[in-house]
Order: sequence, then structure tokens, then C-alpha cells
Amino acid sequence: MSRSLTFLLAAFLFLLPAIQPVGAQNQPPNRADAGEHAGAGEYDALVSAMRVVVSILHDATTRHAAEPISDQLRSVSLKLNDAAPSTGGFRGPSRNPDELVRILKDVRYQLFDMAHETSDRDLAIKLYDMVDALDEAVALAENREVNYVERPSGDYYTEGTWQDGRRTGGSTGDRYRDRDKDRDDDKHWRRGDHNWNPDWDWDWNWDRGWSHGRISSSGFIGESASNWPYADRSLYRFTPAVRYNRVEGLVLGIAQDPLSWTSRDRGRIFGQVSYAFGLDDLRYEVGAETRIGRPDDVVDIKFGGAYHQNTGTEDLWKSNWVENSLASALFKTDFFDYHETEGWTLYTVMRVTPYVQMSAGYRSDAWRSLSRNVSWSLFGGDGFRVNPGIVEGDMRSLVLSLEGGKVVSLNRHPRGVAFRAEAEIGQGLGGDFDYSRYVGDVRGYARLSRVSGFSLRMRGGFTEGSVPVQKAFTLGGAGTMRAYPQNIYQGTRMLLANAELALHEPDVLDWLLDDMILLGLFDAGWTNSGSIVSGGAGSGASDAFAWKDVVPSAGVGLALDDRNLRFELAWPLRDLGTGRSPTFWLRLNPTF
Repeated sequence: MSRSLTFLLAAFLFLLPAIQPVGAQNQPPNRADAGEHAGAGEYDALVSAMRVVVSILHDATTRHAAEPISDQLRSVSLKLNDAAPSTGGFRGPSRNPDELVRILKDVRYQLFDMAHETSDRDLAIKLYDMVDALDEAVALAENREVNYVERPSGDYYTEGTWQDGRRTGGSTGDRYRDRDKDRDDDKHWRRGDHNWNPDWDWDWNWDRGWSHGRISSSGFIGESASNWPYADRSLYRFTPAVRYNRVEGLVLGIAQDPLSWTSRDRGRIFGQVSYAFGLDDLRYEVGAETRIGRPDDVVDIKFGGAYHQNTGTEDLWKSNWVENSLASALFKTDFFDYHETEGWTLYTVMRVTPYVQMSAGYRSDAWRSLSRNVSWSLFGGDGFRVNPGIVEGDMRSLVLSLEGGKVVSLNRHPRGVAFRAEAEIGQGLGGDFDYSRYVGDVRGYARLSRVSGFSLRMRGGFTEGSVPVQKAFTLGGAGTMRAYPQNIYQGTRMLLANAELALHEPDVLDWLLDDMILLGLFDAGWTNSGSIVSGGAGSGASDAFAWKDVVPSAGVGLALDDRNLRFELAWPLRDLGTGRSPTFWLRLNPTF
């Protein structure tokens, strides 16, 4: 039975990639009418999967004919056979993908119950493999992440009492204590059991200050940073009310987020009020938003506006407020450079599909310099960097952005693509600055196998006109080129590439560390003005891109707690006055 089941399961898993809905790019997920628009390819893939399951069940029934569980296996097999119309088999006219998915779910729960109740450990392992395969088929058909069941430990099969192959008593408190060591090495173990609803995933958003439920772990535009790779929020650049940095010191206050696309509200007053102890001043923002559509609508539009006096940064794409606050408070490591803005914003945001949104807004702000005001951290450190000054004045700009894509399981084993393009046009709008700034960012995540993945980010930007120093691009350090000092490279043109190769749950220290990820890291960046340390010219850098001016680095890393807690060691591959010594990072946030 082992060889036959292994072959059939391998054939089933080979079919699974074809089950992705062909119309997913044009449809919102989890809509009730999704089956009405499903293509023939989705239907064919589901039918093929059901046929393979029938074959697996038939083989298991034959080989366990003398055991009580054979009746249950035969019942499940008959359920699938009976699902076919009297003519046409599984391809009969009365079937649709939604109904086939429902049948697969029913079969999956029956197989899970059998795996839980059987005293035959080898049979249970094979049944759990079938449950995993069915979970993968259904997840792909529904366009969501797979949530694998947690398997019992080996001790589970030696505890309690059994009668006719079913558990009737005994301790089950540690049933899910350990990962099954006899499980296939390439199976990816996940949390959860049959009492956990896989359609819900709970995230904690420290920026917001409270927990919230969110369906699925797929990330779409307008989502929180826990599901979407871009921490900065484009037009409204919302700042949390609790934070710590070298300019403001400790900031305490309360805040309310703007509307998200998943919110049931049609309008909202948002903003924050907080007190910055290092500045001895209030930080505040007040705004309002309204939306035309409902959360289930494919196309929706939001209109909003706000007035603020707050601390801002152009570096939010490099990290997030949570990690930066903790790094500042613990080790005197502040990734951001800061300025103060006071003014107002009007904007509109349009969701074209669940995968694309467009934004347009007008900003009118007074920009002011801020200086370093605090020096405290819990564990000391080398000291905070000086916060660079800016060119002060009134800045008026039109901001246009296009953002889209879809990312699944961002914080664990991500796959998908996300992009953002933004144009900030300040030429001809009055004010004290006459410039324009353009930035593009593309991020791709691929699963190379069940236990390995590859991630790539490409980011670039350029400016026109008379560019104030605060609108120049900076590279180096956390979130960019991790082997070099923070923000050491500056220019009015910039290119950056980051790549990560991830090996999930390697067979190293498995007895000590669970959910461990080994990382291979590579960064490469270029600016047209070179290094600040070397006087701005770097190694002969100019506005024209040249490979000799690219600054690369490479390293290794170890990630725990999915991808979030990271230990990274990176070496510079060129010595441009900063040396060749490696840099060690403790990160609480993936680079991208």
C-alpha cells in the first residue's frame, strides 16, 4: 500500500498547481457568485483531482478490507462516485466548481475524523497526507493560503484505550504536543486542527493599537502592513500615536485609522493627538473620509482630507514604526531621518479591482527641520546619528500613485507580486520648491518548493528640477544595503535590488528551534552622487549609470517567528571608505 499511495499522492500533488482559478485576476475573492464565472480550466482541474482521490480511496479500501475502517473508506469513495450525474460522469451538466469544492470539503472532514480515530499509526499518516492534499486542492480553488492540520505525536497511538480501531478513552491533552517525526521530511507542518476555522486569521497591528480579524492571509492593496508589503500608506502617511525616536523621544497619544477597503463603514473621522516629550510639543492630525461603494463592491472610491502638524519621514519604506521605535529604545539605532510638516491634504483613492488602486491628491505643507533631542536607550549603544537638516519652506505638490498585486502568506512563506509607482509633482504649483520626484517599487515572492522560496525587490527613482535635500534618495543600512552604514549614500537618482533565498525548516537544530528559516541575502544599490562620507562623489559616480558605481553586499541570516524575527550578517563586497567588516542586524521586520 505504501508504494501505491505514494505514487497516487504524488500524482495528485502534481495536479494541484492547475487548480488555480483562471478568472482570479478579474474577480474579488470569496464572492458568492465566483463559481458562476469560473472557467473550464478550473473545472477540469477539480474533476481530475476528484478522480485521483477516488483511486486513492479504492486502493486503501482494498488493502484494509479486513479492518473496520474499510467501511468508512468505502462510504467516502461512494460519496464521490455518487456525486457524478447519471450521464457524463463528473463532467455532467449539473456540476459546477463550487459544488465540487463542497464535495471535496465533505470528504476531507471525513478523512480527518478517520485519521484521528484510527489506532493504526501508518494508516493515520497516509490519511493525514490525503487530508493535506485535499486542503491544498480546496485552497487553490478558493484562491487562498493552505492551512494544514497539526498531526498527533507518536505517543498518541500508545495512550488510552481502543476498541474496534477507535479511541474510547485516555489522555489526549498532549495530542498535538509535537510534530510527527515520522512525517515526510518535505511536508510543511502548520498549526491548527479540525476545530480551527481556516478562513480566519488574526493579526495584531501595533500601529493601530488593537487586534482585528481579517479573512484569509492573502494581502491586497489597502490592507494593513501585516498582510501587505508596503508600510508607507501613500497619500495619507498615517503615523502611529505611540512611538520612540531620537527626535521626538517618547510619544504617547491616541489615534484612529482612516477607512480600509474591508471596513463596513461608509464614512469616518480619523486622526490622532499625542504628546512628544522630547520636543515638548503636541503632534496631531484630524481628517475625514467617505466612500461611495460597499466592502463587497469590486470598484470603489474614497474621498478624504486632513490637516496636521506632525513629524514625518521619507524612509518608511525601509522599516516600520514598530521596529524603528524598539530599535531606538533598546539600542540607540534609529533608521529614519525626520522633519516636521504642517498643512493640509485633499485626496481621492479608487479601487479598480481587488488587485489595483489609483490615488491622486494635493498637498500644501510647511516643512521645518528637527534636531536630535534624546540620547536614552535601555541597553546603550554607539549613540544616535545626527538628524540631518532640511531646506525649510512651503511645499505644494500633486501626488499620483498606482499600486497593485496580490501577496499570499507574506509573513511566513510568501508568494505573489506587488508593485507601487508614485509621482510627486511640485513644478509650477507655487511654493518655495520647484521639483518633481518619481519612484517605482516591484516585489516578487516565489515558492521554489514546499520548503524553499525566493524573494526579489527592485526599486528605482529619479528627480527633476531644483530638488531640496529632503527629497533626495538615501541608501545604506537596514531596509536597503544592510552591509553599509545607515543612509550613507545619497543622490537624486537611485537604483536598488534586494534578493533573498529562504530555506524553511531545515533539518538543523530542529530539536531546539521550530519554524526556523535559513536565508541567503544579496543587496546591490546605486546613486548618482555616491557616498556622503567620501564627499558626495563616491568612486567617480555621475548621473549616468555605470556598473562600476554599483555597491553590492551579501550575507546570511536566520529567521524565527515566521519571517519577522531575523538575525542577519552581511559583508560589503566593495570597500568605498567604510571597510570590509561584516555588519550584524537584529531585525523585527523583513527587509521587504
